[in-house]
Amino acid sequence: MSKAQDTSQEFRLVLAKAFHDRHTARTPINKREAAFFKFHDNNPHVYERFCQIVAEEVIPRGKTNFSSRMVIEHLRWLEEMSTRCDDSFKLNDHHSSGYSRLFTYDFLRDLDVLPLCMKLVEGEASYINQNISSVSPAVRDIIKDALDKAAGKAVIKKAA
Repeated sequence: MSKAQDTSQEFRLVLAKAFHDRHTARTPINKREAAFFKFHDNNPHVYERFCQIVAEEVIPRGKTNFSSRMVIEHLRWLEEMSTRCDDSFKLNDHHSSGYSRLFTYDFLRDLDVLPLCMKLVEGEASYINQNISSVSPAVRDIIKDALDKAAGKAVIKKAA
C-alpha cells in the first residue's frame, strides 16, 4: 500500500472513530448527524441490510472500494423495506455518510473494503482536532486544511 493510500485509510478510520464516539455519547455536531442518529436508532434493520449487501454483493466481486450512496440507493429503490422516520423519505440519502462511517468503524480492521469517499462534514474537523490525539501528521494536515477553509468561509460569510 502506498503512503497516500495509508493516509487515506487512516483518515477514514479517524472520521469513523470520531463519528462512533459521537454516536455512542449522543453528541451530534450538526442537524444531519442528529437526524441520522435518530433514524438509525429507530431503524437498526437498515444498517443490518446495508452490511449484508456489502458482504453479499460488493466483497464477492473483489471490490476494495464502494459507494455507500449506491448501497443506500439500492435500499431506497429496490428493497421492500419499511422505516420509521420523521421526514417524507423512506431512506434519506443524507444518511449515506453515517452508514459509511459506521461500516468503516465496525469492519475496517477485519476487511480490506472501504467506502469510496469520506469528507469532513460541518464541525467535524474541530471535533477531531479537539478529541482525537493519535493522528499522524499527514492526517493532521488534512484536518488543519479543513479548519483553515472553514475559517475562510466564515470570514467570507461575515463580509457579505
